[in-house]
Amino acid sequence: MQQDCAGTWGGDADYDECGVCGGDGIPDGACDCSSNVFDNFGLCGNDNLLQGAIDSTGCGETLIIPEGDYDESVTIRHCLNLQAEEDRAISGYKPVRVQRGTGIDFNERDHCDCDAVALEGIEFYADDSESALSVSSDVESLTLNNSILDGNDSGFAFYTESAITSLSFSGSEFTNSDGISINGGSLSDHHINENIFSDNSHNLSASGEGTLDATLNYWGSADGPGSTAVSYTHLT
Repeated sequence: MQQDCAGTWGGDADYDECGVCGGDGIPDGACDCSSNVFDNFGLCGNDNLLQGAIDSTGCGETLIIPEGDYDESVTIRHCLNLQAEEDRAISGYKPVRVQRGTGIDFNERDHCDCDAVALEGIEFYADDSESALSVSSDVESLTLNNSILDGNDSGFAFYTESAITSLSFSGSEFTNSDGISINGGSLSDHHINENIFSDNSHNLSASGEGTLDATLNYWGSADGPGSTAVSYTHLT
């Protein structure tokens, strides 16, 4: 005759999956022994944090972001694609707002050999004097489509001093900001086309090697970019 986990001779008490003698295991509706639940990203105990979802997304994979306001600052530390949840009723995207600034920083990554980030259908907002979207490490490719970058009346819509080999911004709006600031690296494969610039103190400033293509944009005036854009050629 043997004792069970409660010390009863011949008893049938056993440890459950949570390590509790005679326990009932994971509570109904929970995803772990701490009574956490799955969030909108399908992650256990993440509490709908966008940063947690980004960190849990594999290299080069696509994270679909559920509709909502994400009152947090997030950092992208490896290659991935971020896309707002689709709204099939209007062939567009449901509102997804990242409200405290978004950074791309590959300096501390410990995995992933790829160097590409793609952003689709998301609203990015600056926090105080920071940028709505910034890049602080060299990146092979950055693509932004159908998105909004809002400087919150005090910051840049987009800012980088790092080398981005290939940059493509299209179908997006840059607003309430100090505009786009690109400093460093080559501009030869940088394309900023078919976007809207509105209510900015300055629209675009770019310095680097080669020619930046920033054509077919609306610069906030029918007169074109004028002095609101300072760069090399191809600004119309």
